[in-house]
Amino acid sequence: MIFSDGFESGTLSAWDWTETDSGDLSVSSQAAFHGTYGLKAVIDDTNNLTAGHWLSASETHYSARFYLHPNSLSVPDSNGMYVFAVIGEPNYVAGLFLSKSGSTYTLMPATYNDDVTWIGGNTVVLNNFWNFIEVEWKAATAAGANNGYYKLWVNGVLADTISNIDSDTLVVASEYLGVLTDIPAGTSGTLYFDAFESRRGSTIGPLTLRPSGGAKLAVLAKPAGRMAGLPKSRSAALPNYSYGAMTWTKYYFAGTSRIASRACSGTTCSAPTYTLTDHVSINSTTARLDQPERGCQRQQDCRDALHRLGRSALQLGQRAHRLYLYRPIQQRP
Repeated sequence: MIFSDGFESGTLSAWDWTETDSGDLSVSSQAAFHGTYGLKAVIDDTNNLTAGHWLSASETHYSARFYLHPNSLSVPDSNGMYVFAVIGEPNYVAGLFLSKSGSTYTLMPATYNDDVTWIGGNTVVLNNFWNFIEVEWKAATAAGANNGYYKLWVNGVLADTISNIDSDTLVVASEYLGVLTDIPAGTSGTLYFDAFESRRGSTIGPLTLRPSGGAKLAVLAKPAGRMAGLPKSRSAALPNYSYGAMTWTKYYFAGTSRIASRACSGTTCSAPTYTLTDHVSINSTTARLDQPERGCQRQQDCRDALHRLGRSALQLGQRAHRLYLYRPIQQRP
């Protein structure tokens, strides 16, 4: 690990420098995704609000993870600002640009190559709630190799990759979190950040949380090594949670494949929207399946059956808007 701050100290003392604009950037319980505190950025002018950290050594392969809540921030239409950046010696290396179009928040990865040419990626839609954000940047391996890349994950899904970057002379020397550069006039409101962590090498993954009664919704992405993300699929709201009037999205996973989602407001969720149409978790298009071993209305039922019958014997799939357990047979040549 390079650096980590969940802001549980109640201060910004873990960072090497800050731009707080007379207290507009602060540690607050209002900004907590996990634990007691998070980072709160109150935007009432165009001044930067950043926390920065010097890396102990320059890195050519860097990953970072944090949680971001737009919190109904008011942004002039189709404008935005950077909320994360890494800088080399002395130029920007990569960052994330938060913007708003109508009522939709988006996040765009952006990076630079050796001649300081800016390269923008695709915009990715965010929830107006907590979003699990992760990036991975890797420099090109040699002059002329042009094999550098910059990847963005949102809520556990690889959302965009900028590849074939000529970046062999670039390194990451410092990291910034908050609101930095290009803040459009007229922006107002508050952003929340929490659970920042950076590492050398590949991706980090989401926090693994064990919420208690009254805690916030725990995980917005599939934890590694589990059949499904939290919260578990249920027909009613989980007990002991205070949802209020927040809008959020419930995701369903089979293995590493996201198969469905439900848009929720408070304790009411829509009917599932299915991402894939058939045979989820079967990697090969030439694989042949027996008839379904059994149907199950809820993903939890399927997962319980997997534990009883053995994961090697059955695989979880989807067909005709229902979840099934399949017994796979060998692939045909």
